Amino acid sequence: MERNVDLYYSEKSASGTNTDPVIEQFVIYPNPAIDHFSFRLPSSIQQAQFELYNSAGILVLKGKLDNDSPVQVGSLIRGLYTYRIFSDKNLHTGKISLK
Repeated sequence: MERNVDLYYSEKSASGTNTDPVIEQFVIYPNPAIDHFSFRLPSSIQQAQFELYNSAGILVLKGKLDNDSPVQVGSLIRGLYTYRIFSDKNLHTGKISLK
């Protein structure tokens, strides 16, 4: 018996976060960081902003991103932080460790 099956493809993940390939090109370095880190933005991104949250979910730092410009974090408590990068309609999140 032959059955027809319809398959559908979507660029969205189950969480609803945009998984557009351009978002996957964000790079944060060095990780772990000591007193600073930088974001490398895709060439297609002209403007972006970031937010940095501590392990309790409290916003501890935010600002405008310039490609490869250092973000100073030497005054923050060492630990694991979550970052969010906003550009146009895209959102990228990740973790960074401060040592």
